[in-house]
Amino acid sequence: MIDTADDARLDFLDARVVEVLERLEQEASTDSARLGEVGASLGRLGATPDAQALQAITTVAEQALLPVARPVGRLLYQLALATGARTIVEYGTSHGMSTLYLAAAAARTGARVIGTELSAAKAATATANLAAAGLAGNTRILVGDARETLRSLTDSIGLLLLDGWIPLHLPIFRIVEPILAPGAVIVSDNVSKHADKIGDFHRYLAARPDRYVRTALPIDDGIDLITRLR
Repeated sequence: MIDTADDARLDFLDARVVEVLERLEQEASTDSARLGEVGASLGRLGATPDAQALQAITTVAEQALLPVARPVGRLLYQLALATGARTIVEYGTSHGMSTLYLAAAAARTGARVIGTELSAAKAATATANLAAAGLAGNTRILVGDARETLRSLTDSIGLLLLDGWIPLHLPIFRIVEPILAPGAVIVSDNVSKHADKIGDFHRYLAARPDRYVRTALPIDDGIDLITRLR
């Protein structure tokens, strides 16, 4: 049996980062009712949601932290270090929990992290959390519809986290696909929890076996680990 006890440890992080993460985890512990509302709204979200539908579900989720589990955060931290990515992009920042792990690794490698968040209030909170952790210097949060804001990027992306509304994982991926570096790693979160809404993305990858390799990892609500071959 594999021992996973260490997966929840945070001793690899600076004390300031740990303090902010623990505070956010405590705040998120009261989110169960809000998460139920968000899940119900996501269930009604169509395969190609328009701006109005996205704004509606974002409004429902305004007060929900939508936290990343510690094992997922540890994986993100390790991948940011291992890939040596100079530019790390995150779709779906919320209050910045996953961003903290990515930015902590980026602070060690000299990389930069670019997050995206439709809610201006959440983006402001995430920015404040990063500042409190001492990680604001190498991180920027783009505010607005990621299908628009991510079009402004030009630098090669070495690590991409897809952690926003699941029906948009494929559209977001296709927007940044031209600037994914060879060997880039893509992490797609919550794929087991919302398996009915991720099929189009899986089919897109499967149709390009010479370009992408995908491995499903049974971590938290399901992770897809994808590598761009060329």
